[in-house]
Formats: sequence, C-alpha cells, structure tokens
Amino acid sequence: MKKVVSLILEFFLFFLISLVFLAFVYMLNESCSLLCAGQNTKVFLLQPFLKGLIEIAPFAGILALLLSFQFLVRHHWHNVVSLLCMVGLTALVFVVIIPVDFGLKMNMYGLSNERNEALQDLHKDVIQTPGYFRTTETGVYYYTAIDHTYTASGVYQPLYQQDVRFFETFKHSSLQFSQNETKTDLLIKNELAMPVYLSLPINALKQMSDYFYQVYNRGWLPYLCLASIALALFALWGISFISSWPLLSVFLMILSFVGVLTANYFALCTQQMMPAKMFMSDWLPADTVNLIFPVILNLLLLLLGSVFGLIAHLLRKKRFGA
Repeated sequence: MKKVVSLILEFFLFFLISLVFLAFVYMLNESCSLLCAGQNTKVFLLQPFLKGLIEIAPFAGILALLLSFQFLVRHHWHNVVSLLCMVGLTALVFVVIIPVDFGLKMNMYGLSNERNEALQDLHKDVIQTPGYFRTTETGVYYYTAIDHTYTASGVYQPLYQQDVRFFETFKHSSLQFSQNETKTDLLIKNELAMPVYLSLPINALKQMSDYFYQVYNRGWLPYLCLASIALALFALWGISFISSWPLLSVFLMILSFVGVLTANYFALCTQQMMPAKMFMSDWLPADTVNLIFPVILNLLLLLLGSVFGLIAHLLRKKRFGA
C-alpha cells in the first residue's frame, strides 16, 4: 500500500513540476517576441503563463506517465498491483486531464475575446527603438524616429547585386505588419531564431496537439481511438524487462517513448503511412480506416514492446536462473 501511495504522489509531483516548468518556458518564448533593443524587459507575463498552462497540460501528463514508469524501474516494482496503478494513472491522463484541458482551451482561448485581446495588447507597447541598424530580406534600415502609430523616419539601404550601393531616406513612412505577425524587433528575432533540432520536435508536438484537439471536438469515439496511444505507452512496461540494469532500462524506455510519439505523429499528421491506409481501404470504408488506424498501430506497438520484454526476461531468467 505504501508503494501505491508513493507512486500516485510521485505522479502528481511529476505532473505539477512538468506543468509549471513547461508553462514557464512557454511564457519565456512568448516574452521573447516582446523584447526590443533599448527597452526594459518584462520578467513575468501572467496571460502567456496561463495560456502556457493550458497548452502544455497534455504533454505534462504524458511526460509524468513516462517518469512514473521509470519510478517503477528505480524501485524494482514489477507486479500486477503496479501495472493496475499505471492503468489507472494513464486513464486519469487521457480520460480526465486532457479532456478537461481541451474544454478549458475552448472556453478560455477559443471563445474568449477578452483573453485574446489581453494577449494582443502586450504587443502594443513594443515600439522598435531608433538608433539601431536592422537587416531585412530587402535591405538595411536605420530608424531615426518611430512613434506609437508605427510611423517611422530614417535611412534605408537596398540590397542590390551590383557593387554600387546607395542610401534612400524616408520620412513619416508607415511600418506594415500582418495580423499574424508579432511586432518583434528584428534585432531580437534574428538572434533568437530556434535551431532546427528544437524547432522540428516542437512543431511536431504542436501539430499532434492541434490534431488531438480537433478530433476531440468531433466527439468521444474519435478521441478515444486517438487516445489509444495510451496502449502504446504500455510498451514501456515490456521494455523495462529487457535489462536488469536500471540505467539501461531507463534509456531504452526513453527511446521507446520517443518512438511511440514519432510513430503516431507520422500516422496522424503526415502522409507517410498512407499506403497502409490505402491497403485497408480495399476492405473498409475510408472513414472507418481513419478511425481505427491509430488503434491498430498502437496495439502493434504494445505487442512489439511486450514481446521484446518477455523474450529478454525469459532469456535472462534461463541464463542466470533468476
């Protein structure tokens, strides 16, 4: 009973720490769009932090499940009771935490104009300061004056291919920004460009989150079919039996966790598995295939992890007699 309580408390601790930390990172990323050369920075932004809590909650719950599986490995707790505990915690994430989070996301940020306006208002005070050279795709700007209506005066040097270059002056020219573009200072924007090894996984997770959210709005049945990714996560349970060395088991579980997310990303958000879906469409309607394909994929991942774990456990038992 003590281990059960410890596992549950550890799960909620992992979830809260992951949630707050990732939401804080989300807020920092949002605050970077408000940085401007020559202006003071804002350390804490309430609205982006609250939005980060809602956006990050599903990932924090799934990450807490991974850490809970590793908690079992650390304490060498492999029995039916621990398995049932993990089933309950997984159901909590996919049946309670994620649906509640999507409901909050819809109510607070999909339908609330006040909160959307509050986030947009943060950018109104970010006026690009004069006295700095800013490079764009078309040339180099030097603003001598900018007012709160985004009317600027200064000097502009176009980027031409020929050797002869000249400066153009402009006065009371309006700075144009699209509605989807934040008024980020180009000096900051160019320096804080996210590297590819970070942007690719972040964009992939965002696409998966958006896809889950869209499917959730269609009803419980499509969402539960997508939530079959919970079955694939139990491949980690089988992977934990591959090695008797806890550190190696943890490493293999992390790789398996990444593999499960990657397989579901390619199945849901890309066309990479379209040949398999087309093959199934010869016998089933296309809507049915799209509905059950995630379930079949995640069952296969669960079976694969369980078989590998069982074989490794039996071989180790036969070799060492334990």
